[in-house]
Amino acid sequence: VVSSSSSLLVYGLTYSDLRQIKDLHLVGSTIVPAVAHKKNLQHAKNYRTGARIIATTENLPGVKELHIRGRFFNEDDVSKSANVAVIGQAIAEELYDFDDPIGETLLVGDDAYRVIGVVGHRDSGSATPHSKTATDHNDEIYIPITSAQNRMGIVQRLVETGSRQYVRIELSEITVHLQDQHQVRPLASVIRSLLAQSHGGKRDYEVQVPL
Repeated sequence: VVSSSSSLLVYGLTYSDLRQIKDLHLVGSTIVPAVAHKKNLQHAKNYRTGARIIATTENLPGVKELHIRGRFFNEDDVSKSANVAVIGQAIAEELYDFDDPIGETLLVGDDAYRVIGVVGHRDSGSATPHSKTATDHNDEIYIPITSAQNRMGIVQRLVETGSRQYVRIELSEITVHLQDQHQVRPLASVIRSLLAQSHGGKRDYEVQVPL
């Protein structure tokens, strides 16, 4: 609940944007939504504060070229809002020491998740919107987007501002993967026009073309 003495910022991509992109019925495309959260982590006596949680769908590994030991969550996990998580290698090493984290419990905020996979070390060559350095990938945790919707909501507090300021973000990014590279630039133009219209000229988003 946001009180009257607090401020609520609303910006960014929405589920309406996602539906409009899906309604383009792009042949041979994979469309992957994601939203980022920051939560504290705990396993046994080990802690990590402000970890980056990426809530997404089962299609992410193929689009982002993630190499996973164990498994990623599947369509059934997403439909059931399962409490399962895939963690980066750096998180695994920090919280689980020399133990195998797969099958173990991880506390994400106030909720317990079961670790089902570990993402191997990888660089940031894919130039995705949420990748800044190679370490970012290894420090991330992936959970089903439905689990985040049900347990984390879409209103997040901007703790770093030191004030009671909140932001309402439905989606952090929408990745559109195409089989035909020649379709990428024309599609980017279509999506720019679509978003410009739906956002009423408000530039609270960015379209990236990683070619």
